[in-house]
Amino acid sequence: MMTDNFFDDAIYLSLPEGDRPTPHKHPVPSGSRGTQKIPRYNDLTKITKFIYAISLYIMIRAHPPVLSCDYKDPPMPKFISTILGITENQTQISEYIASLPLQNLDPVWVKDIKLPEIGQEAMSKFGPDVAGYRLASIFNTYEPDKYTGEHAKDKPIWLDSAVWVVKSFLDAGLCWDFHPATRSPNILTKYRNVNKNITNLILDSYSPKTIKGLMDNRKIAVQPIRDPLHSEYKSWTVDKKYVATSPIFPVK
Repeated sequence: MMTDNFFDDAIYLSLPEGDRPTPHKHPVPSGSRGTQKIPRYNDLTKITKFIYAISLYIMIRAHPPVLSCDYKDPPMPKFISTILGITENQTQISEYIASLPLQNLDPVWVKDIKLPEIGQEAMSKFGPDVAGYRLASIFNTYEPDKYTGEHAKDKPIWLDSAVWVVKSFLDAGLCWDFHPATRSPNILTKYRNVNKNITNLILDSYSPKTIKGLMDNRKIAVQPIRDPLHSEYKSWTVDKKYVATSPIFPVK
């Protein structure tokens, strides 16, 4: 059984033979001399570009392109279109690749896509735009300033270690096991709720003036609110340093 969509065929062939649905027969129109042309995908370059586009979209948004009744033809993010040289919108890309909504698929498939190599410098610029890294990347860009000058004597003894661990999330390289769409259960075991811990650490690391500046510059979407149930970050020591176990990009 072959269909018009690459993912449909991939899903069908991945099923045990006994679980595969019975292929339905296409009726042959009269006067066709017993043959019928069945449309098939045949542009491997196009398929490759579209799969890369969807993979990058998931990497940034933590979910695949979603078809909306309110917005039928949403464009792909500009930088994806620029990098891959595509003009098609999300609807065209999604419908070419699969007949079913992409959000119905477990996004773990993206871990099998071999994305191009990216240098460390490019990764450091790209990293803050990747889902799951936006809050953590603040510490890689802005040095904590809450306990400086006359306030240095009041700095908690655990603060430097916690900040060092958070910096290691991005320093380790972008990783599918850390990414929210494909996050490994080991992350929850080791760090608990990453975003809530980092939010609390931001409040403990930066002055109100700096936090306001982060909001004004859109590094933080909203005013951070402390969650007293998540203080695990205070026990993050050097043994909690993150090491990428499933790199998104092979780093040069």
